[in-house]
Amino acid sequence: MTVRALLGLAVANVVVLAAGGCLLWGVRGLRSWAEAVRLSGLAYMVGVAALGVASTVLLVAGVPYGVTTILVTSVVLAVSGLLLGQVLGRPPPRLRGGGAQGIGLVAASYVALVGVYLEALFRAGRLAPLSNFDGWAFWVPKAKAIYFFGGLDEQFFRELANPTYPPLVPALEAAAFHAMGSADTVTLHVQFWFFLTGFVAAVAGVLGARVHAAVLGPVLLVVLVAPRVVARSLEPQADFLLDYFFALAALLVALWLVERRAWQLSLASLFLAGAMLTKREGQLLAACVLVAAVAAPWGRGGSRGRQSRSPPGPRSRCPAVAPLVQLPRPHRRVPVERAPQAPPPPRPAFAGPSSQSSARCSTTTSGSSRSRWPVPDIGLALVAGAPFVDVRRARLRARCGGVTPRSTPA
Repeated sequence: MTVRALLGLAVANVVVLAAGGCLLWGVRGLRSWAEAVRLSGLAYMVGVAALGVASTVLLVAGVPYGVTTILVTSVVLAVSGLLLGQVLGRPPPRLRGGGAQGIGLVAASYVALVGVYLEALFRAGRLAPLSNFDGWAFWVPKAKAIYFFGGLDEQFFRELANPTYPPLVPALEAAAFHAMGSADTVTLHVQFWFFLTGFVAAVAGVLGARVHAAVLGPVLLVVLVAPRVVARSLEPQADFLLDYFFALAALLVALWLVERRAWQLSLASLFLAGAMLTKREGQLLAACVLVAAVAAPWGRGGSRGRQSRSPPGPRSRCPAVAPLVQLPRPHRRVPVERAPQAPPPPRPAFAGPSSQSSARCSTTTSGSSRSRWPVPDIGLALVAGAPFVDVRRARLRARCGGVTPRSTPA
């Protein structure tokens, strides 16, 4: 490890950051430079994914892979982002404004803790040897072959383990070798430290405006101090870079399901492309993200009928917690104005049995307020019930042997 190697690696990552920043401005737009600083981690990961995908295409096409190719590719990516921003009418970032807010005390404390952790990890990684099996067995040898031969050596790749793995990670490692000036396998660990730092900054930048620092900070610290992350995050292999691409793609797809912004889906597609070109497992992970993205709106639409019948309640921005927030409100009795009723009919001074029964039988019609006697109704009831009386009388005559009870002698 030399100072020249570290400086060259730092300059190369700054170039990747600039290319990713131009692409991010073209796809999303940046309102202010403060917002650009907050999303610098996302811009860096966009640059890594874009440069990795472009380098893979160039290697497969047989283009010689050297310093000139890497620089030209980075410039083309940056210019493409600027042209896309011009076409979409993106305004340039302002020095002030844009909804930028200062960092609070809680967020500053967690930023300091994460910074101390990353600094310790950097000191541990800049002198780490190449000791893991996958690194020295096929990942680093592939990168050295691309670095020395300027392309994919088919015969050499077939002699290594896992020859069918995509060449995105070896291409990025070969670009790091070009930036360092030699195939320095010790300083190569610093490149993966840049990947880890960019991923943490990307997650913090995307969720910082949506999640409180008291919740986001502990979660990031728990992820960073996990034993596997501490022990293997700087190893020159593709596992953690695949995880970074997959996590960012899943996060952006989840935000797209809630906010429906086109830039989230565009960047998620880029990260899924990078994941599929990192390892073969990336294809399965990309399929899982796509299936989840398609099934989530369908499941929400299937329960739309049940939610429409539920009483109104407070809404939530996230559809996953909407059923938990839509609680029924307590019912309140609302006074209902009733139509005025007609006064009851006056009772006579002396109401005998006949007058009381006639008063109970009198009613008012729906069209007029005149009272009437139910004589026609009673007559219709008697006529309708006459056949049943005849049938009952016939059955009783059959039981008595043809003699009705009325004809029985006293």
